Amino acid sequence: MKTTLGVIFPAIFALAMISGCATDRKHAEEQRADEFVVKDGKLLNASGKPMTGCVLMHNGKMLVMDGELRPMKKNMTMGNGTICMVNGTCVMKRGAKRKLSEGEGLTPAGEPFWAKWRSTPKWR
Repeated sequence: MKTTLGVIFPAIFALAMISGCATDRKHAEEQRADEFVVKDGKLLNASGKPMTGCVLMHNGKMLVMDGELRPMKKNMTMGNGTICMVNGTCVMKRGAKRKLSEGEGLTPAGEPFWAKWRSTPKWR
């Protein structure tokens, strides 16, 4: 009986983990579906409107969108209390830390997004 339980519980656990990974992958694909586009030095949403108050990692540098994309000069606090630092580390309002990867950004509400570059920024 112990042997059967020793085989069944790990099998159930493995199946639960596999379905969890599939859910995470599906969530990541949904998240990437909401990609923003960088064009002519501006971060545009799907409808083509410029986003404001966002931060974005590009070529290892943090950028801030305030009318146009500019290099971040000092740490900033987002509208939801998330603190974004010049080195790309963001401390969420509940204390969790995350380092933004290339092309990843945060909206003023602290929601992550991905950006595609269509043109070279003017400040380069």
